[in-house]
Amino acid sequence: MSASSGGPGFQLKRLRGLLDKKGADGTWKTQYFTAHKQKLYYVDPAADLTEQPPRAAMDLLDGLAKIERKGEKLVLWVDEKRRHQLRAVASPKPSDGPQPSLDDWELSLRERRLVARRLREGRGKRGGAPR
Repeated sequence: MSASSGGPGFQLKRLRGLLDKKGADGTWKTQYFTAHKQKLYYVDPAADLTEQPPRAAMDLLDGLAKIERKGEKLVLWVDEKRRHQLRAVASPKPSDGPQPSLDDWELSLRERRLVARRLREGRGKRGGAPR
């Protein structure tokens, strides 16, 4: 089944890696991000992932108005005023391993929104029809 159909045979690969996130105070802080299904999670990179829950989770369909690329930043708009700004980590440590590019993140997040929307629309059509 094709990705565009959003059918049950299509699965998105989990994406993990470091990104810098701009805080409300204007400073950039490195966070560990995971994109899984239609959610984007992030935690402090020094945290033990088995012991500490994610710092935050964002639903890419219900919690996000749009995704925008502005040069070397990825802007996740919650609404007309609130946004999350992300950028690639400039110099990851060799121990961090290879990191997904900002292009990889943008493509993955856009695909996740599209698939989640299609799945929701498909459930709505099936749920409304009499049996």
